[in-house]
Amino acid sequence: MSIVLAGCGSSSSPEPTTSSASASALAGPAQLLDAESRTILGQRFKYPTKRRPEVSSTLVVLEPGQETGWHRHKVPTYTYVLDGTVTMEFDNAEVRDLPAGTATMEAIGTWHNVTNKGTSPARLLMVFMGADGLVSTQQRPRTS
Repeated sequence: MSIVLAGCGSSSSPEPTTSSASASALAGPAQLLDAESRTILGQRFKYPTKRRPEVSSTLVVLEPGQETGWHRHKVPTYTYVLDGTVTMEFDNAEVRDLPAGTATMEAIGTWHNVTNKGTSPARLLMVFMGADGLVSTQQRPRTS
């Protein structure tokens, strides 16, 4: 798995690549997610309010067969699948396939693993709506 931190306004940013999902977005505005108040598992979420708010973003690239490892998010997390299809498995045995063009709010506080079961790389844009000092993602400790 390769993770690239994405930012805004940097002149040293690489040229964007165009995929079928991103090409349609270049043609004009496209609604990806509208006034969502629940996560992919139907949980209501709220933004952290006790600390200075922060937003950060990450571009995750999963090669065929790669997975993220079991983890959970402690803050509201928006994910958009740019390319490929990923499979998201939750600790309650629920499984969701997310093809390119899927926008979702990820589960909060629920262990899950994301796998690329396809034959080409999968790319995901993740936006974390956290706060100063809060860890947005926690990896599950490995058991022996």
